[in-house]
Amino acid sequence: MPIIGLNFSQVSGEKKNSIKGRINVKQDIKIVSLEKEQMNISSSEDTLKVGFEFKVDYAPEVGQISLKGNILYMTEPKLAESLLKNWKKNNKIDDERLLLNFFNAIISKSNVKALLLADDLGLPPHVRMPRLTSQPKK
Repeated sequence: MPIIGLNFSQVSGEKKNSIKGRINVKQDIKIVSLEKEQMNISSSEDTLKVGFEFKVDYAPEVGQISLKGNILYMTEPKLAESLLKNWKKNNKIDDERLLLNFFNAIISKSNVKALLLADDLGLPPHVRMPRLTSQPKK
C-alpha cells in the first residue's frame, strides 16, 4: 500500500561554533509515533500517521539540524490494526519491508531539507556530494 504524504511539522537548525579541525557528522532517524488518522480517502483502507525525527549532529559542538514530521500511509484494515497493536505493545514497527519504505521516504525528503539548512547556516553537507572529474583523452 502507498505512502500518500510526507510533511514536516518542525524544522530547526543551529550553528553553535566555528569549524576548527576535523568534525564528525552523524545522522539519526527515529519513528516516534504511530496512530490511526481519520481521512475520507478510501472506505476500504485505513490511513496511518507515522511520526518521525531526523537529526544531523555536527560534533564537537559545531551544530545540529533537526526535522520532525509525519508520513501518511494507506493500508488494509487488518495490517493497520496489527501495526497499531504492535506499536502500543513494543513501540516499534516489526515489518522490515514497510520500515525500509518509511526510512527511504524520510531520507529522500529530509536530506534535501537538511542540505538547504546546512548551506544557510554555513555548515558542511552531511552527505557526500558527487564530484565530476575529467578523464584523460586517449
